[in-house]
Parts: sequence; C-alpha cells; structure tokens
Amino acid sequence: EDGPLYEVDMALRPSGGAGPITVSQAAFDGYYDDQAWTWEYMALTRARVVASSSEDYGQFLTRRIAEVLQTAGADEKIKTDILDMRRRLWSEKAPRGEWDIKRVRGGRIDLEFIVQGLSLIAARQGHPVIGHIRSAIAPLERAGVLSGIDSETLCEAYDFLENLRQCFAVCVTDIFDPNMASSRLKEVLSDLMGESNFDIVAKNYHGHRQRVEAIFESQFGAI
Repeated sequence: EDGPLYEVDMALRPSGGAGPITVSQAAFDGYYDDQAWTWEYMALTRARVVASSSEDYGQFLTRRIAEVLQTAGADEKIKTDILDMRRRLWSEKAPRGEWDIKRVRGGRIDLEFIVQGLSLIAARQGHPVIGHIRSAIAPLERAGVLSGIDSETLCEAYDFLENLRQCFAVCVTDIFDPNMASSRLKEVLSDLMGESNFDIVAKNYHGHRQRVEAIFESQFGAI
C-alpha cells in the first residue's frame, strides 16, 4: 500500500537482469559447485535465513550456506582474487574525494574485504562465518588468521568510520569536502565524533585509514 521498501539491483545477480528473481536449491548448489567467483563467496558471508517454508528447511539452508563457504578455494587464490578486485575497483570506481569513506584506500571497502577474505580462509579450517563485519573481527583473531593487534586496529577503525558515516548521513548530502564546509558544520561533526575540533577528527580519520591499508597490504598485497 505504501510502495517499495527499497530498490534491489538485479544486475548484480549471476544471471544479470534476466531470469527469475529466485533460484531453486539445486540451482544454488550447482552454481556454487563450479561457477561462483570469489566475490560471490564474499557476498555469501553476509547471507542469513530470514524466512523459510519450515523450521527444518531453515536449519538445512543455514548449514548449507556454511558448507558452501568452506569451498571458496585455496588461501592464495582467495587473496589473489581479492587484490585483483580491489585494484579494479580503484581503477573503475575511484573515490570521489578524500572523504569518500567507502572507496578511499583504508576505507570501508578495504576493511570489509579484509574481514570477508579472512572469513573465507577461516571457514576452510572449519570456523563459523559471522556476517556482520564488526562482529566477525574478534572470531578471526580466535581462529588464528588475524593478530590481536590487527584485530584491535580493525575494531577501532570500524567504529570510527561507522560513526563518521552516520554523521555524514545526517549532516551532508554528498561527499564531504572540508574545503567547502562551513566552520559550524565542522563544529557539529567534531561534537558528534566526541572531539574538541575538526583537526583532530581529520587526523584520526587519516590515521585509521593508514592502519587499515597497512593490514590490507600485509594480507593481500599492495593496491
């Protein structure tokens, strides 16, 4: 009655914009048996059952997703593919500015690629995959694929970037540009981030990005 809740980009599916919206269990199994790319396994780390025809089938599908995530390929293939994907994104969809939190080096994409890639590696060792990026970081440390220092660094970076993203969502309509922003807007952003001035926010932003980029490169190679 009230219209669509949100738009879904069907072109992102393996079949593109053609074909049915849903797939059969057999089609799902067959696709991940011999056709899925690494990025599709990365996307599957976020999958969860939200509704099912029966409780038994819901439990089956949850187990099936976990089983599929253990078959993403050898560790080196996963890492090589992730580095290739990141380089392509940098080339084809470069950040629209230094404050494009999602696309900049050391930003949200790099952080998510780290966690999703290491989650696939941990899954091959029998460890469960947790879909939420922030919640998945500590388990990766326990699985032995992420050091304690890197785990802490990623948690702090995620919290900072997510808080900043929410601030931008409320305060700006496009990519934030500090050279165009008013002093009042910088004051508001500083207050929301819990800092006394914008210079500290900017310093922390660049510091977190540098540390995330360093972890990405140590795991997958230089962008």
